[in-house]
Order: sequence, then C-alpha cells, then structure tokens
Amino acid sequence: MEEQILKLTKAVRSLTEFSKYPEMAANLSADIYFTHPHNHWKRSTNENTNGLLRQYFPKN
Repeated sequence: MEEQILKLTKAVRSLTEFSKYPEMAANLSADIYFTHPHNHWKRSTNENTNGLLRQYFPKN
C-alpha cells in the first residue's frame, strides 16, 4: 500500500500574522519557508503551482 504524504500550504502577507512560526514548525515537525518581501511575484507563482496541484490533490 502506498503511503500518502500530506502537504499543507499557507500564504501570509506579513510576519506579524505568522509571528510564532518557529513554535508551529516544531509542533508540526515541518519546515516553513518565506519569500523575500520585495519578490512579490514568487507568491503568485506559488499560488499558481498550488492551483495546479489541487487538480490531483483536492482539499478535503
């Protein structure tokens, strides 16, 4: 039986919105990545990729 890996994504606009990310990362045993504030195009690329992945891995 294949093991399914679940990946969650969350887009935030500022670090104050996600100020306790180290604690959350430790609790979830997950890596958290941020884009640079002046590279706003990375966010839209990420959201487009997430949309393409949703075709095969729908949200439940």
